[in-house]
Amino acid sequence: NLVPHGGFGTIDRPFVEYREGIYLGYRYYETAALEDSGFRYGQLDGKGAVESPGAVAYPFGYGLSYTTFRQTLGRVFLRDDGFIEARVSVTNIGSRPGKDVVELYYSAPYTVHDRAEHIEKSATVLVAFAKTRILEPGASQEVVLAFLRDDMASYDYHHVNEDGTIGAYVLEAGDYTVQLKANAHDLIDSATVTVDRTQVFQGQYLPEGDRLAQSSLDDEGRPTRKPESGIWRPVSNRFESLNAYM
Repeated sequence: NLVPHGGFGTIDRPFVEYREGIYLGYRYYETAALEDSGFRYGQLDGKGAVESPGAVAYPFGYGLSYTTFRQTLGRVFLRDDGFIEARVSVTNIGSRPGKDVVELYYSAPYTVHDRAEHIEKSATVLVAFAKTRILEPGASQEVVLAFLRDDMASYDYHHVNEDGTIGAYVLEAGDYTVQLKANAHDLIDSATVTVDRTQVFQGQYLPEGDRLAQSSLDDEGRPTRKPESGIWRPVSNRFESLNAYM
């Protein structure tokens, strides 16, 4: 890279500029596959070898086993405690004993408002996973997975909060897809969970994790669930004012 050097033109000074966002790893590749018609995955043969290359050969969560499993998505529902619960039946349909991993993802609605406000949402997000016990051939196990509904919120860096700060996590109203997947790319089955109204996480609606982070501590160092500053503050980006170079 050419870097300005006083009044004497430029000098060649290599450096790396690190930027972080949500499009890391599988979140980037899965979103690219959805948005770019020219993006493609590599093709695998029946033994897991790559027959033809692509941007991704082995998706996140991909794995091989000495046996074969069948996963079936059962009931998916919102519990009274705010958790979304999914029940998955796993059956060993192969000839050897083994364990299997159940992977649960979600996909949030991406609206006209999201595009206009440049709100970033990846196409799919791993939200829960679990491994079965050793299953003999023909044996089955029901795996119960649960995650907080509020964990499907996205960060809106344009939102003006009650305290005048900018940026907050927002859970938009709409239909969210809970996805049972073999890996980040290959869908087994899905169910829909509807969020009835948009929730902005500020004030009394701040998530529990943020309340704990902002709590004052007692003499034993435990959070009191009382705000140290006297008021619960939304999660806002304190680096928003930095310039393009930094």
